[in-house]
Amino acid sequence: MSNLTVAARRVLADRTEFALDTKDRATWEAVNDRPPRDLAGLRALMDRPSPFADE
Repeated sequence: MSNLTVAARRVLADRTEFALDTKDRATWEAVNDRPPRDLAGLRALMDRPSPFADE
């Protein structure tokens, strides 16, 4: 499975455009039009001070 993943990453890294047919584009737009979910764990993580910021 890791060889498949590496091969897929190489193919996708070379692409600058992705074309969708009408049906797939409608599906993509529907997914992107949904409101974001509130993920409590992610919210807690983002509320913590950054370990990379100078204080």
